[in-house]
Amino acid sequence: MARSKTLGTLVTDLRATPRRGFVLAACLATIFIAAIESTMIVTVMPTIVSALSGFEFYGWVFAAFLLAQAVSVPIYGKLADLFGRQRILFAGTGLYVAASFAAGFSVSLPMLIACRVLQGIGSGAILPMATTIIGDIYTPEERARVQGYVAAVWGTSAIVGPSLGALILAFADWHVAFWVNIPVAVVALGMIRIYHRETIEPRQRRIDFLGAALLVPSVSAIMTALMQGATFPAWLTASLALAGGLGIAVFVRYERRVAEPLVPIGLWRDRIIAIGTAGAFLLGILMMGVPAFLPAHIQAVMGEGPRLAAFAVAAQMAGWATCSGLGGVFMLRTSYRFVTIVGSVALIGGAAVLAAVVHAGGTGLLLAGAFLFGLGLGLTHSVFLISVQTSVDWAQRGSATSAVHFGRVFGQAFGATLFGAILNVGLSGVDARRTGAHLVEATIDPARRAAMDEATLARVIAAMADALGSIYWTATAIAVLVLVLGLMLPSGARPGRGATPTKNPRSKLIEQ
Repeated sequence: MARSKTLGTLVTDLRATPRRGFVLAACLATIFIAAIESTMIVTVMPTIVSALSGFEFYGWVFAAFLLAQAVSVPIYGKLADLFGRQRILFAGTGLYVAASFAAGFSVSLPMLIACRVLQGIGSGAILPMATTIIGDIYTPEERARVQGYVAAVWGTSAIVGPSLGALILAFADWHVAFWVNIPVAVVALGMIRIYHRETIEPRQRRIDFLGAALLVPSVSAIMTALMQGATFPAWLTASLALAGGLGIAVFVRYERRVAEPLVPIGLWRDRIIAIGTAGAFLLGILMMGVPAFLPAHIQAVMGEGPRLAAFAVAAQMAGWATCSGLGGVFMLRTSYRFVTIVGSVALIGGAAVLAAVVHAGGTGLLLAGAFLFGLGLGLTHSVFLISVQTSVDWAQRGSATSAVHFGRVFGQAFGATLFGAILNVGLSGVDARRTGAHLVEATIDPARRAAMDEATLARVIAAMADALGSIYWTATAIAVLVLVLGLMLPSGARPGRGATPTKNPRSKLIEQ
């Protein structure tokens, strides 16, 4: 019902302002490309590894993409403020398309990883620039409503991605998985080129190359330490983290002095922007907690099949998509603070419910907890993005929007490390002769689960339940921090009120 209402509103927008509607549709298409890519590739990766061999590089196929994306996002944001959104979106999407085309011809996993690095660099422009363009062409009040369209794209991609990956493997070759997005990207860029116009005021522009030279290796070192800390020696992980932290400190000190900084440090003097970026980071952590471990909870602990796991993930995404749209409506009528508090309470409640039922079972309560957690993600994510975009003018919106996306990506990397460590610690004592992870894999496979003796199965299930309970309670604590951030937001601030005027004379549409 909510999705059909969102679709109906989108059709109404297309009829009322067709040119602007076409730009919105094109931006949503590019967002869909970025959103569906990860879920689809996850589905086909086992087949790719089997075809190319080199399982030792498996994790780097995903880590390389995420690392390159995180490093490039803040750079794109500044370039968009200097040269316009359209040029940067075209450059990033063009690189993504070229890298995707090359990835389909990979003959080894190292070659695929190299292509994934280029894909990540290109993808770093897609989400920030598409959401920034949407922020440019809509007023603060309209952005809250349009966020529902973006949420619908994310919800659809979470369902379509795995299904599309399975369909490709059934009727085509794995190479096609890297090519299906290319026609969509070409059409979307064509529509933006036709219907969207930017007038960039002529002025002397300085690119902060030294800032980029400081930022890229520093962020790369920290991200690598986070994503590969479990496989690297402890001394190497610590060295990378220390080097990255020192590099960031030098970068911040330098950016405060440069005339045209790559990352405007002064942005975070605004309370809403600082809270929005911190909130995006915390939500990134939470996205790698409950959503990532729900399938393992259902299959390893409850002994259910992948169908129920898929249904639980779909319930969570339904809560996210539904409440992202509703969050926009609530923001207009209440405030950023109120919606964030409501969303945070939903996050706390959803994670706590899952933690409470992890030992007791109960499909109904588990689905309710998943839906409630998704509801909280939808409400809070929309608040942080819209509040940040509304708090700056055109000249800084690209950097501010990119800061939110960077916070989310960095939070995902941190969350993957944090929750992975909690899981590994929880399973470390399962069996002295075999790894806990190996035994958990056996509980997920119905045939291997049936062959296990009852004592071993009970011990593995108990250890897995304890580990998942720790993960859910940690997520609950992080959700409490999101609530604290919500309480720190200015009272009464909402789209069109209590924010910097955002009328944009530089981004124009050719209206009929």
